[in-house]
Amino acid sequence: MDLDLKELMLQYLEMEKEAVLEQLDDYCTAIVVVVTPTGRYVEEVIFSEEEEKIAAYSAVVERAKARKATIIITVNAARKGKAPFTEDDSDGYWWGKLATDGAGDCISITASGPGMKSIGLDLDYDIVDGKVLFDSVAEFGDTEIGMLPDWPGLSEQYT
Repeated sequence: MDLDLKELMLQYLEMEKEAVLEQLDDYCTAIVVVVTPTGRYVEEVIFSEEEEKIAAYSAVVERAKARKATIIITVNAARKGKAPFTEDDSDGYWWGKLATDGAGDCISITASGPGMKSIGLDLDYDIVDGKVLFDSVAEFGDTEIGMLPDWPGLSEQYT
């Protein structure tokens, strides 16, 4: 299957931008696009707390491995936190802290898989007077994927 990964990711980013425009403050998404040797499929990931998030993404990874997936793309509504996030930042952090602290919104999109560096980008946006103001699309960069338990990373293969 011929695949331009970044182009595919940008297509999903555009779809999510449309969803933000339609839903405004109610926008919340978590989907994955799983690429296999024979095609791709999309799953919605639903959770409302950290334990549910871990369980939901673990199930996605198990299904992806069973289908010999080569890439998982994640698309998430997220809060902008300070970067980079370090071990020291986890002290005093709890689920929902960024929202409580009034952190801004973004759409986060990542791609990862066996034998590749994980890449991603965050598209920041603000809602002002009922209008969505998107920042310019940033360049893709290397990223850490913390939400896909046991998903292979760089040069790591699954059995």
